[in-house]
Amino acid sequence: MADDPRLSGTAREAIAGAAEPMFGAGTLFEVAIKASLGKLEVADGWAEELLSEGFSLLPITPAHAAAYRRLPYVEHGGSL
Repeated sequence: MADDPRLSGTAREAIAGAAEPMFGAGTLFEVAIKASLGKLEVADGWAEELLSEGFSLLPITPAHAAAYRRLPYVEHGGSL
């Protein structure tokens, strides 16, 4: 939406070429947290704008939570 130059060409192509572009329900909280910490500037209504642009909201299901639980723990500063 903001045409951020940090978004990779691969990511841009994936979004532009998606038959059904989606964003995850967890992203709502991630964006809210980053914005509240001053690490991200985002307009009010950004999620509604994405929905109006044709994105769908991917819910978090019990299966997602179970898969997340099986991921290895990564401490702050670590990487997968």
